Amino acid sequence: MKRVRCLIVDDEKEAREGLFLMLKAYEQLEVVGICANGLDAITQIDTLRPDLVFLDIQMPQVNGFEVVNSLEPPLPAFVFITAFDEYALKAFEVHALDYLLKPFTKERLDEAVAHVSLFLDKGTGAPKEIRQIAKLSTDNARSDSVVNSDGLSGKLVIKADGRLYFIEWASIIWIQAYDYYVKVHTKDKYYLVRESMKKIEARLPETTFLRVHKSSIVNTSYIHSIESVGNNDHLITLQSGVKVKSSRSYSASLQKWMN
Repeated sequence: MKRVRCLIVDDEKEAREGLFLMLKAYEQLEVVGICANGLDAITQIDTLRPDLVFLDIQMPQVNGFEVVNSLEPPLPAFVFITAFDEYALKAFEVHALDYLLKPFTKERLDEAVAHVSLFLDKGTGAPKEIRQIAKLSTDNARSDSVVNSDGLSGKLVIKADGRLYFIEWASIIWIQAYDYYVKVHTKDKYYLVRESMKKIEARLPETTFLRVHKSSIVNTSYIHSIESVGNNDHLITLQSGVKVKSSRSYSASLQKWMN
């Protein structure tokens, strides 16, 4: 009998360890990974490709619905875990695979495992309605921002439109303050997130990105030319043709980079 490869995702240490011990009792299941947050879950699902994910909903920064919405198909099967029955009601309305309401019993877990096993035995995987669950929830509780991605090198992680985008440093041309938002410009598009320039600057590598104005950060790899316009002000032309003003407040940083 082929064993079902499982991943556990929960931000509470006791909950993770407790579920791991419970799942060890099922011969048909094999726990291949344990994640403490939603960001790690996305990367581990992509790497490990589990058959089944036990996924907590209420987690800091990246919740369970956002995890599902950020994955590329084919999706694994999901058993959602939550302490709030309001989410369970939403899921059952669109025929989710299963929900476990904390605290749950061994008997209730037996039912969930049996239910999911039927889908996996048929080779159907996650039902199409999983996407509907994620969209239904993220549309009602959207929070566009930059996600703490410590430990994930070379990428800026942005939460927008109810999902996560993993943007390579090298693809970011420049960043622009835009009212109460920030525009992250890449070669193909821009991402609009509700974040301060100060916070997003703290996420960027100083060796590549340069703050040139209170409203602008540029990727130095894309600088085509720099023109002095007087009073320690400069006009930076990027390879794309976009012109970005550098103010005197940041002239010292610009001069240091040029030298």
